[in-house]
Amino acid sequence: MTLSFPEKTASYFPQEESMYSHNERVYLMKPISEIPEGDFCSLPILFEMDQAKVLFTEASLYSYPCAFLAKDGGNSLSSISPKYVLKVVPN
Repeated sequence: MTLSFPEKTASYFPQEESMYSHNERVYLMKPISEIPEGDFCSLPILFEMDQAKVLFTEASLYSYPCAFLAKDGGNSLSSISPKYVLKVVPN
């Protein structure tokens, strides 16, 4: 999923360093255009435009919990998820 916003959209970006996170980050106020490509954040994230505010979060998810958003160019962010174990082999 990709979210695209108008130019000059600001964000309260809870930047992460790893997907192993407690999701308690400092919210960095910065325009989406100034976030380096590839940087990612946990949720929730707030976007501010001239006429609206948009809060993007997750709740009660079964199919894709632990979503993150990554900057993928321009004024867009795409959802990414951590890797998970497909099969466990006992010792």
